[in-house]
Amino acid sequence: MIKGVVFDLDHTLYDRYGTIEEGAPIIYEKFQKRLAPGLGIEDVAVTMIYADKNYNHLGWGKICDYLNESGFFTEPITLEEYTEIMLYVFSQVAVSYDSVYDMFDELRDMGLKIGLITNGKQEVQNQKIKLLGLERTFDEIIICSTPEMRKPNTLPFEIMSEKLGIEPSELMYVGDHPKNDVDASRRTGYTPVWVRTIGRWLFDDIEKCEYQVDTVAEIVDIVKRLNG
Repeated sequence: MIKGVVFDLDHTLYDRYGTIEEGAPIIYEKFQKRLAPGLGIEDVAVTMIYADKNYNHLGWGKICDYLNESGFFTEPITLEEYTEIMLYVFSQVAVSYDSVYDMFDELRDMGLKIGLITNGKQEVQNQKIKLLGLERTFDEIIICSTPEMRKPNTLPFEIMSEKLGIEPSELMYVGDHPKNDVDASRRTGYTPVWVRTIGRWLFDDIEKCEYQVDTVAEIVDIVKRLNG
């Protein structure tokens, strides 16, 4: 019996690709003097989304390496510079996936508790939640900003179970990252659901989970099926 559903934020509720596209003018302005000749705002959006989609699960350093090696910049950019610009964009713009709000309404109508566990800087993730208008959506929020708390550690999942007052076996966790979300929540006893945001499972050493969705709109039907 599923009594609560806990979510990841980025690439699950928060549309990073949509956010990058909408924030492309900001990125263009910040990087303009170092961009390869002829690149415009649309080129920035396409390139940055491609880099995020193909390398984000491997770390922001890999994204930065790709951009430097692809000829996107006339001179290399450091990871610190890339991180500073992207965190600024994420503090200004936020796009949600379709049906997120309707999905939450349906889960509430079913009497389920709702939680959020997300890696990232406290102020940045809180700003995303605010921009998305989700401040009052969750019963509990855990932002994992320290090494001992960051997923794939199981500690935040254990704490969330305690905060909600629900056993891990009665909780579902929904996220896009095979290691940080699927494997970590499964090791804690949750029922994991993989959101196929990037469309590829990049971790051959991690077993895929039974439940997979393209969008969180499908979560309601999975819960109904599990709860009979």
